[in-house]
Amino acid sequence: MYDHHIKAGNPGDVIKHVALIAAANVLMRSCGGRFHYADTYSGYAYNPLRSAGEWRNGIGMIHDGKFVFCKEDVCFWRELWDCKYGLEGSVYPGSSVFIRKLCLKNGVTFQPRLWDVSPTAISQLMTAYCTQEAQIFSRPAILADFEGCTTNLLLVDPPDFDDIDKALSFFDLVDNVILWLPVTTVDGVETVTSSDAYQKCRDRGLAAFSVMWGGSKNTKGCRLVCQLAPQALQAIKYALLELVGAIEEWQIEVTAGQFG
Repeated sequence: MYDHHIKAGNPGDVIKHVALIAAANVLMRSCGGRFHYADTYSGYAYNPLRSAGEWRNGIGMIHDGKFVFCKEDVCFWRELWDCKYGLEGSVYPGSSVFIRKLCLKNGVTFQPRLWDVSPTAISQLMTAYCTQEAQIFSRPAILADFEGCTTNLLLVDPPDFDDIDKALSFFDLVDNVILWLPVTTVDGVETVTSSDAYQKCRDRGLAAFSVMWGGSKNTKGCRLVCQLAPQALQAIKYALLELVGAIEEWQIEVTAGQFG
């Protein structure tokens, strides 16, 4: 069973959550006072930062006070986990908590629908959210879950990515979607599974942000494939350019798609 605790706050989380906040911040302006957020693989509400966790290569690189950010979305993300006394023993929020806090900041009602198959993740989600506030499902999300339902923003972040067609099928039912994909390599060459998934996204004309961070692991970067309102895409672009620009080891590429 996948457990995100060891990976919480890693480079993939950094990119995903800054982009998620940037997009949601724009979309909340026209949500009518209720923000319907959906997450097909929600995971935990909160993750402990363990001494040996992968956060050291993610938020650990940004914790240093020398990094000063100006973009509202990046600053908001950082405020929710940073601790001047060090990160060990702290907690890093899950995606749903970042959106919940952003709703509070913007004065809109948080209306989440969250799916997961991990009993421990589901148990924690049910502790974090009351039943009147959130719909929590202890099963995989299916297309029927989105038929006739209002969804202002959908995050698709599968822990074991192996079916790009299934992931992309949600794009047909929801207007605003962010899909997180790993960039995997073997001996420095991107795997066929990784490159083929990316090509299918490009064939659909979707916008994508690719961030590479290297390192010794096979996952050396990630892609955010987006179907979003133009203003939300621009917000992600500016937030990620500032964030990635501060870290010399990271590189970003913006694929045209919806940018034209």
